[in-house]
Parts: sequence; C-alpha cells; structure tokens
Amino acid sequence: MTGRKKILKLVQLAVTILLLSYLVIHWGYSLKSLRSDVKAPFWLLPCIISSAILTPLIAGWRWRIFLKAVNVTIDVIELIKINFLSIFWGVMLPSSDGFAFIRMALAARRYPEIKEKTIGSIVLEKYFGILILLTTSLIAGFFLDHPQAARLRIILGALLLIMLGLVAIIALMPQLKKPAEGKNLFQRVQRFGQMLLLSWKNAHKGKLVLAGLFVLMVQLTGYFIVFCLFRLMGYDLPVINHLCLIPVIQVISLIPITVSGFGIREGAFLYFYQQLGVPVSSLISISLLNFFIQTGIPALIGGAYSLTVHISPPGGKKHDSRY
Repeated sequence: MTGRKKILKLVQLAVTILLLSYLVIHWGYSLKSLRSDVKAPFWLLPCIISSAILTPLIAGWRWRIFLKAVNVTIDVIELIKINFLSIFWGVMLPSSDGFAFIRMALAARRYPEIKEKTIGSIVLEKYFGILILLTTSLIAGFFLDHPQAARLRIILGALLLIMLGLVAIIALMPQLKKPAEGKNLFQRVQRFGQMLLLSWKNAHKGKLVLAGLFVLMVQLTGYFIVFCLFRLMGYDLPVINHLCLIPVIQVISLIPITVSGFGIREGAFLYFYQQLGVPVSSLISISLLNFFIQTGIPALIGGAYSLTVHISPPGGKKHDSRY
C-alpha cells in the first residue's frame, strides 16, 4: 500500500470516528437507548433469516445469471462463497459497497482465463442495481407523503439522467472509447463506462432482463429487513416510505468518505425518517442494526469460511488454490 493510500485510509477512518462521535455525543445515544427502543424482539428473526440465507441465495443466482448473459457458467455455490468472502474482506473499505471491488479481485484470481467476463458481469450488475434503485425510489416518490417528496423526485430524476448520460457520452464520442490508463476519477469512470458498454454489447439481452429481476429481488429483501427493524422498534410505517427512502439512503452511503458508509448512512436515516416523526435514538439504532444484520452477518459467515479453508484476501502471498 502506498503512502498516499495509507493517508487516505487514515483520513476516512478519522471522518468515520468524528461522524459517529458527533451522533453519539450530540444526540446522547448509547446502548441503553437501543435496549429501551426495542418493542418487539421477535421481528429480529426474519431479519437474520433473510440476511443469512435468503439474500445470499438470491444474490448468488443474480450473479450467475449475469455471468450466463456473458456466456460464462459458474456453480452458484462458488459464487455465494465469493460473495461471503468479499463482504468479510471488504467490510472496512470506504462506502457501503466497497466489497464489490474485492469480489472483482476474487473472481479474477479464481478464474483468470475469463476475468474480463467475470469482472464485466459485476460491472453490469452494479450499473443495473443503481438504475433499479433510483427508478424504484422515483416511482415510489410519487406516492410518498413526505416534506421532501418533490425535491427527492427532482434529485432522483437528475441522478438517473446522469447515470444514463455518462454511458451515452462514452458510447457516442470516439475519443472516449480509447483505453484510459490513468487513475484519476474521470479516467476510472471512463474505464467503467467502457467495460459496461463492452459487456452490454456481448451480453444476451434476454438473460439481462431476468438478471434485472433478481437485482430487484435482492433489493426487496433489503427493504423487508428495514421494515422489520422499524417494527422491532414499534413503528408501523407504510411500506411506500421504505421503497422511496431506503434507495436514496443506499445511494448516499455509497459516497466513499467513511468506512463502510458509517456516519453517512446514519445521518441520512436521521434526515429523512425524522421528518416522519420517528425519534432520533430509534433511527440510529435502526441504522446500526441494519448494517450489522445486512453486512455483519454475511461478513461473519465469510470470515468463518475464510479461516476454515485458509483463504487469504486478494493481494495476500498465501491463499487457497481455489481463490
């Protein structure tokens, strides 16, 4: 790791600690608050089952279908294992979805002869995922009774246009089709767009439609977990609120300035749900539980598997021959 990357990681860790400290000190939050906020503990059970079993299965099949769309067939169990490992090793990376890069590295290491296709399938999956997130939120926003509903619709519409526009610009401008070799933000976005266009061009479009449905299913399991967590705290909010607000919170938490999106995610929960009358302490508890259930449980499974078969993270000198 270069000195610049070390400094960047230290800055991200410092920002994470500062944001979480502010939430704890400013709002007087503590574990006692969590214990007092829980009203119906049995709602934890469907959350755990969904995070440990249902979501990983659907996510594994989602990736398998994306791979089949680019003419690659890999056993779904292997893909589920890679998913668990990537979450375990990527949990300390910036943004809430930093483990996608670990997944790319693992896939490339496990299948070097087809790494372009495996990485391309992940790029397609991530792009489809954000488009579906934004679209779901935008549609739900038209039925949302929230003080920020109109502003949210404008922001979501603008983000959708940006996502589509960036790819269109790269596709239409010949000079942007040349391989980008630098590491600045523009060149990385350019490489992402180029890989996305290449994968799209070579993919089976019918299978991509099916893969998109599995993307939506994975996202719906995430909304279900958040719904259960609100019921855990005794709040029966209309489902339409979660369909609109959770995608926005997920997109915000992708901003890579804190470890795993900590602080950013909690602040977004407070901003949007506090206006619906939910107390601050409950929102902080829900946000933290949401992370530890949806990310922490798969990370624990990935860690246990990694220790059991002695697999090292990408970049390690010793690793299992399968990865």
